[in-house]
Amino acid sequence: MRAQAYPEPHPPPPELARRWALLWDGECGVCRRAVQRVLRADRAGRVAALPYQGALAWLPTAVRAQSSRQAHLRSPDGRYWGGGDAVIALLAVLGHPGLARLLGAPGLRTLVRLAYRAAARHRGSLARWL
Repeated sequence: MRAQAYPEPHPPPPELARRWALLWDGECGVCRRAVQRVLRADRAGRVAALPYQGALAWLPTAVRAQSSRQAHLRSPDGRYWGGGDAVIALLAVLGHPGLARLLGAPGLRTLVRLAYRAAARHRGSLARWL
């Protein structure tokens, strides 16, 4: 999994800086449902989820530019994963490191990224089916 460290124009709020932050499109119904499932699965309370629209003051420019197209996961030390890589990293955070390693293997990681892109591109259609 590739994580990127970007300079943040301002530090995130202290309550977010110490936790994993899942940044998602607050205008996306499919995203909202996915985030609700993530929060239910996060029994340890390690993940804070918020729409990226509420984090614009501190999001790095590169992350902000991609946020309407993909979710991002921010680690407590300021690294970011986006799209399929964020899903894989999130699995590890939620206590599924074996599954994260498996899906992070070179061939499968590519499939996860492609599946994420396809789902994100067609999320309007997916919302009608879910």
